[in-house]
Amino acid sequence: MVNCVSRIIVSWNPNNVSVQLVCSSEQHILLRVQDLIHNKGPFFFTTIYGKHIPADRRILWSSLADDVYRINGDPWLIGIRSLHVDMSIICNNPSDPKPFKYNHFLTTHESFLSIIEDVWNENVEGNYFQKLQHYCKSVKNALKNLNKQAFSNISARVVEMKQKIEEIQELVLQEDVSSETLCKAKDITMKYNVLCKAEIEFYRNKAMMAWYKDGDDSTRLFHSSMRINQRKSLITQIHNEEGVLITDYQQVQVVTIEFYKKSSLHKPR
Repeated sequence: MVNCVSRIIVSWNPNNVSVQLVCSSEQHILLRVQDLIHNKGPFFFTTIYGKHIPADRRILWSSLADDVYRINGDPWLIGIRSLHVDMSIICNNPSDPKPFKYNHFLTTHESFLSIIEDVWNENVEGNYFQKLQHYCKSVKNALKNLNKQAFSNISARVVEMKQKIEEIQELVLQEDVSSETLCKAKDITMKYNVLCKAEIEFYRNKAMMAWYKDGDDSTRLFHSSMRINQRKSLITQIHNEEGVLITDYQQVQVVTIEFYKKSSLHKPR
């Protein structure tokens, strides 16, 4: 129960007591309480959260004086000492539905299309919108399971598959290698290539998301990226017309400017 301005909150166990609101104001709440366990007569209970300004507290005293006539001589619990402590209220705010998306490397898995077809061939009752909603949700869950089963902890999977390739290659180099071993080596190599492509795309997407999030926000990532781009465009050495290598920064500027000046003079009109 909350008073009119949410300054006072009262809670109780409904199995033990029955509580009825009599009146409330900005600074107090008057309740009628009935003991359900011992089945004893009701009493009145007032909880107060007074204001600091004396003029406001006069209003509180006036309200308490009015409560005396409402109680009419019944037991009244008021004026007890209280310990003020902080209280944190955690509310489970409903989150917005997440968009339907998945990592592109899932399409490289051999069972990707069959998973989509199996989900889309399910019999679903309802209108077209309900069917579409069900299919999209089912596809999303199915692709989540595929990602967990085939591509979770992708870097460790790549390392593990590379070790298998090294082991199978040692068998292939033997003279009496069987056709079964060759087929197995081909299969492992194909799986290794799929995992490598998936790992590259995973980290590429992760880097892109980091750039979208922090790249244009004057962060360390932004300035680091700018320095890398500047290094790519920086000319540290150049050959002059005589073929001499120039490494001095000031001389590199002079040679570059002279080159473009002469190029513009000889440009046909």
